[in-house]
Amino acid sequence: MFKLVRLAVLVAVVIRSSGSTSSKTRLGQFVLDFIDPNVRRAAIVVNRDEATDAEEEFCHSATADHWIPCVSYTALDLDKAVEMLDRSDVINIVAFVGKGHGRLLDNLQSVDSEFFELRQALVPRCHGAKRLRLKLDTRVVFYDMISDGYRLEETYAIKGGKQVTRRLGGWSEKGGLKLPPKTEFWPRRSDLMASRLVSVVQNNSYFTRVNTDPPGSKHIIKVHGLFQDILHELSSSLNFTYESRLSKDLTWGKRGPNGTYDGMLGMLQSGEADVLSAGLTITSDRLDVVSYSTALAWEVKALIASAASNAAKVPKPAMYLEVFDAESWCACAAWIVVIALALMTFKALGGERFHDWEDSEDFGPANALATTSGMLLQIPYSVQPVSVASKVAHISLACSAYLLFAYYTSDLTSRMTGPPPPPVKSLKEVMANGQRVVVRVDGGTRDIMKNASKGSDLHTVYQRILKNEYGGIVQNWSQGIEVVQADPNTFYFEIDAVAVLRKDLQLRVLKIKEALTTSLALGYSKHSEFTRLFNYYLMKMREGGILQRLNKRWKEMRNDNFWAPEAERLGFEHLCGLFLVLAGGALIALGIGLIERIQMYGLNQHHYE
Repeated sequence: MFKLVRLAVLVAVVIRSSGSTSSKTRLGQFVLDFIDPNVRRAAIVVNRDEATDAEEEFCHSATADHWIPCVSYTALDLDKAVEMLDRSDVINIVAFVGKGHGRLLDNLQSVDSEFFELRQALVPRCHGAKRLRLKLDTRVVFYDMISDGYRLEETYAIKGGKQVTRRLGGWSEKGGLKLPPKTEFWPRRSDLMASRLVSVVQNNSYFTRVNTDPPGSKHIIKVHGLFQDILHELSSSLNFTYESRLSKDLTWGKRGPNGTYDGMLGMLQSGEADVLSAGLTITSDRLDVVSYSTALAWEVKALIASAASNAAKVPKPAMYLEVFDAESWCACAAWIVVIALALMTFKALGGERFHDWEDSEDFGPANALATTSGMLLQIPYSVQPVSVASKVAHISLACSAYLLFAYYTSDLTSRMTGPPPPPVKSLKEVMANGQRVVVRVDGGTRDIMKNASKGSDLHTVYQRILKNEYGGIVQNWSQGIEVVQADPNTFYFEIDAVAVLRKDLQLRVLKIKEALTTSLALGYSKHSEFTRLFNYYLMKMREGGILQRLNKRWKEMRNDNFWAPEAERLGFEHLCGLFLVLAGGALIALGIGLIERIQMYGLNQHHYE
């Protein structure tokens, strides 16, 4: 009987040993296949308090054979394990081997709320794993041991709601790792299951337009604009709905003494809204509370002036001479003289009369100058060229004269009827003239001026604005426009599209040296679970041309002419084309004249013979 008991114990030990070896081989190969050590930077984590000998042995062999770092910890050095994993920025996948990782998972999320969103984790489906706070962008793959290998599943939750579990694949000794063909992460999370998101909006030119009933209330009846079209495209692609809301105080939001924001930014910060879809200017000052999407639109920040600042444009005699620069006027004078000499040359060489035979006056130098001047001024002057060379020269002369006349009259018309010259062309002129600039308290312009390099005109003006020397701070767009309307010497530094909202006031946008082009984007709350998913599909929309099409559509609807070019003084480089026409015609005429001269000489010789 005693021998039988010893034999049974021996068999049990053998069976347990072989089972441990098999478990070690299967677990090790499964983990190595999943993390693919030749491609991905990984770490293996094991809890020595609850791990089997096989699991500990695999952890050590992975380090020795594959150079994979292993974090082996106990309850006593849990904090050290958390510190090692959290500081390892180069690791993009963490494999938790065995059981007993519940406290470690909790501590990792407490130290870094995005630990399992910034790197992938392979976690056993045990009791401790249920304590994870799952989000839409959580990159955790759970594994369960089955008869012939391991089953892989991913679990996530949308807005902290019911967890969604999807079968991801599996691993077996015979077949190895089997994953579905659609292995990209974000396409697997593209179905938000009709989740309802909250979008906070605000009037912002053609980017977002909000219609309320009655006007001025918070009862929204329609929201449209570029960013609403973009959000609608996202909702169609990702299967979610959204509700548009206005902020409580109808402002973008400014930071309070305790670091919290009010307005729309405050709604994102407190979790009342999921996305800000009014076209938010990308600035570094808001990065502590906002995550931005990729840039979706661009705006120009310039000085907004009142109609009263438009200097009246009264034609003056000097305006007629300002069209061309000095070199061009000299070239025109030389043009008249050279053409007059060319006409006299044709008269001398070819016997050209240019006048009617009934006209007793001979075609002299004064007539040649009158002909070229008349053509230049588009005044008719009777000339009758006879030879082909003279006709070609006359046609090229007429063409170049017409082009020169068209250039002059069009530029002169622009100077007389175009927009008046801007009262200032830079912030330096504003300071020199003692004029004022105001900026919006919660606007991106203020942040840009605040963060400009020290000593620059932008930063200098901002510092003086704070001291109320060269302007001040306004609370919203309406107040900024009112200040500008009340004082023609005050300018509002804001996006040029502000004038679109109040075309009735005929506001003027001044193109200054410091005009800035800034980017606008969707705004999400800090560490939002939607940031990466939305940005992924926004890039897909850009690649498919959808964003370009929407931008083009709304820019055409904007229909403003704030940046109408001012008249430019014409130089020789603008007139070289007409001189080339004249030179080409002269060369052709010269060639034809030589041929005619040779033919005439031959006819004369034949006549004498």
